[in-house]
Amino acid sequence: MTDMCCGKTVGGKDKGRKEKGRKAEDAALVYLERVVGLRLVARNWRCCHYELDLLMEDDERLHVIEVRSLENQKGMKAYETVGTVKRRRVLSAARAFVSYTGTVKEVVFDIVSVEFINGMINEILYFENAFTAE
Repeated sequence: MTDMCCGKTVGGKDKGRKEKGRKAEDAALVYLERVVGLRLVARNWRCCHYELDLLMEDDERLHVIEVRSLENQKGMKAYETVGTVKRRRVLSAARAFVSYTGTVKEVVFDIVSVEFINGMINEILYFENAFTAE
């Protein structure tokens, strides 16, 4: 796959992880459009070795959305896997997206956590403003 801002070819995940990630992103997209009322701007936007899962908007803000998923993890939720390094990568990619597109809206960083049990979606949690650029 070629990224949007650098034109470089970047590698992918193994097939099973990629399919589960795609299923989680599909579910998150439907949830955010139908329940939250956001509109899709871009999906899987890549810059160098960074990727933004979903970029969505409302009338005033651009939502940079990290989608995380886990299968049957007792005591751990997918959103808990978004650590400092991942946040920094999302922030770097978001800066590149804003620069590349000239977006002038306020940018907020959200997380959608998708839990699978036996391959089926069990729970979707949405965290608006989950982290900041500071």
